[in-house]
Amino acid sequence: MELLVVLTVVGLLSALATPSLLTLKSSSLSAAGMEFSGFLNLCRSKAIAERTSIRVAIVTRTADADDAYRKYAGWEWDKTTDSYIQYSEWRFLPVSAVFENQVPGYVARSGYAQSEKSVIEGDYVMADGFQNEAEVISSDGQTLRIQYLTFSPSGRAYIEGGEKRNLIFVIRESLAGEAQSVDNWIQFTVDTLTGRARIFRP
Repeated sequence: MELLVVLTVVGLLSALATPSLLTLKSSSLSAAGMEFSGFLNLCRSKAIAERTSIRVAIVTRTADADDAYRKYAGWEWDKTTDSYIQYSEWRFLPVSAVFENQVPGYVARSGYAQSEKSVIEGDYVMADGFQNEAEVISSDGQTLRIQYLTFSPSGRAYIEGGEKRNLIFVIRESLAGEAQSVDNWIQFTVDTLTGRARIFRP
């Protein structure tokens, strides 16, 4: 009888805790999305103000595998060296979030995509097939593989090889197993003509 009471209490506590944990994960993803959105705006503003080109670079391969698709920074065109040089500190998504590394099918099935098809019609920044990949040496001497978008001095955004009006990023919750389905993410749709980003949630 005592064992049944204990199991019942444990079950009730678990039921109460689960929504809180989900909210916590959602809050973490929201904070990551707000920070990345602010960083995009900051890079665009810097490109315009300093009349230079700024890259938003996301690490796709590094010695520390945990940093892949979570680590990003700004790189500025340097006329002296005729190359891009890292100007910002590295920023990181929380451990519970990653940049999606392929065109996500779940986005096309979302409610917002069904009501406004144009928001998912664009070039996916992290997809293969574009010329927006490079191997770079970071400010701390590491060799990294990155993918990036570039803001021009006019504030426009582009990726080499891109042809569509929009550029798309997706940050999703990291999954413990491949069998799990994605139900929480943030999509950034960057207008190539204005460089401004719109944010969408499921």
